[in-house]
This record gives sequence, structure tokens and C-alpha cells, in this order.
Amino acid sequence: MKILGYELTKRKIASPSFLPDFTATNVDDIDFEQLEKLGVEHLLFDLDQTLRRPYSRKLPHAVITLLNEVNNSNQFKSLCLVSNNQRNLKRYSEPINARVFQPFRKGLRLIRKPNPLFFDYVLGALQTQPEKTAMIGDRLHADIFGGNRMGMFTVYVKKRGAIDYWFDWLLLTRLREKRTLSEAIAQHKRKKQK
Repeated sequence: MKILGYELTKRKIASPSFLPDFTATNVDDIDFEQLEKLGVEHLLFDLDQTLRRPYSRKLPHAVITLLNEVNNSNQFKSLCLVSNNQRNLKRYSEPINARVFQPFRKGLRLIRKPNPLFFDYVLGALQTQPEKTAMIGDRLHADIFGGNRMGMFTVYVKKRGAIDYWFDWLLLTRLREKRTLSEAIAQHKRKKQK
């Protein structure tokens, strides 16, 4: 796990930024001990392309083993799946003993990531503060922006595997996110130079 936007000498503050605090090549690369030292008590994982490959009907065995080790270490109070997926996610949550948070309706509106109401709901259900929570995901707009805006620690995980969902190809999602991340890094460097 590499430090990107977070300076260890500063406290995490809420900022509407696409710049993650840390980056990881995959879930295996996350330094859970470093997150624990920062005071993180709750881990929020995005599911699709963070923990599983597109169109896969189960989590990879290596991911299940790793997250069960994290759960059994008692470093963190909870490990949760936070997904915009509206299907039943038991087949993914049960093997890792994770709590699941999914979109919900408020009136006629569907509330999901990166909406602050979604993250307020998650934090309220966990009875915790944003600075004690880490949002780990592969989407800059939903996971990183949403987590940063709330004041959570954020870890950007590069997508799993070489394939993508058809709608991501159609909307050029990865290309747009790559450009957004480059712009956020450049803006961060300019701020550091001042």
C-alpha cells in the first residue's frame, strides 16, 4: 500500500477530493496494520472489482482467506461490504463474516454511494465516526470521493482482472477515472509546492 494523499503527520479531514489517501494494487497489498495505527476501527469494502472479478459468482479463495485472517485478528471492530449492487449479496458476505450495506429508498430517491446520506446511514448503523473508518474500493467517484467527502480514510484498489462490465466499456469509465486521478495527483503536488 502506497501513501498518496494522506500525510502521516496530519489528521484526516473531510474534503471533496478524488485523491485517495492510499493506493493498493489489490486487496492483498493493503497494509491493515498501518490503518489500525491511524485509528481505523471499521473497514468498508466495495464488492465489485475490489474483492471480486466482474461476473464472478463467488469471492476468490485468496480474498476469503485474507479477510478471514483480518477478521480473526481482532484489529478491527467490523468488516463490511458497501455496494451499489442491489442483488442479494449473502454468497459474498457469509464466507468473510461481513455486514452488508446496500442502496435504500428515501421517498422516491434511491440513496447509494457516493451520496452522504448513504454513508451517514452506514456510520450510524456502525455507531462510529468517519475518522475511525476506511473506505476501500476501486471507484474514484463512488468510493474515494464519497469516503473523502465524509472524512473517512480512503484506499484506492486497482480493478481485479483484465475484464470490465459492459457498461464501463460503453461509458469509458476507466479512462475517465484514470484522467480524474491524474488531475487529482497534479493538484495535490501543486498544493504541496506552495
